[in-house]
Amino acid sequence: MLNHNPWAYGDVGQFYLTGRGGFEKNPAEALRLFRTGALLGNPWGQFNLAGMLERGEATPADRSAALALYRQAAAQEWAGKPSADAAVRRLESAAH
Repeated sequence: MLNHNPWAYGDVGQFYLTGRGGFEKNPAEALRLFRTGALLGNPWGQFNLAGMLERGEATPADRSAALALYRQAAAQEWAGKPSADAAVRRLESAAH
């Protein structure tokens, strides 16, 4: 369905996370899709997976893994970079 398009995993994952776009809300499926997108190098997938890990949504909370993913997303040029940068700063300051 998604043909290994890294951006598609983030988009469809967002539909499952929110229950929009005609998709039934399914955080576990959103997590799986974000993880796949993140593994394919997509910053949107990295950012959203990090958020789920930070919140412990559909997975045990893991702030260190979330921070690593936020850093990966922040290292790329994309529309969400400012949000990723802010998340890195937030988690780094909370760790000190």
